[in-house]
Amino acid sequence: MGKLLMVDHTFLYTGQFKKWKQLINDGSIGNVKYFDSTRINLGLFQPDINVLWDLAPHDISILNYLIKDIPYSVNATGVSHTNNGIENKITLHPFLISNRA
Repeated sequence: MGKLLMVDHTFLYTGQFKKWKQLINDGSIGNVKYFDSTRINLGLFQPDINVLWDLAPHDISILNYLIKDIPYSVNATGVSHTNNGIENKITLHPFLISNRA
């Protein structure tokens, strides 16, 4: 088939993510143990879409770019600010086991 699917590639080629990757790789910020990520349905509000399933894949793509380690645990907490029970704000915490000394 010869097709390649890229998720969130626009963020990965920005200067700040390239710098973060450099700082992580050269050890300047120490041994990364976890990331925090908060997603809120801003912009075009979509009350029928869970923000975790809609936007968290972008954060996971960024994490995979910055850190090659696989999270051993992920904690996600969501809140619905509407009466339909669909989360429109989440906090995502992937915890890492680092292979780096």
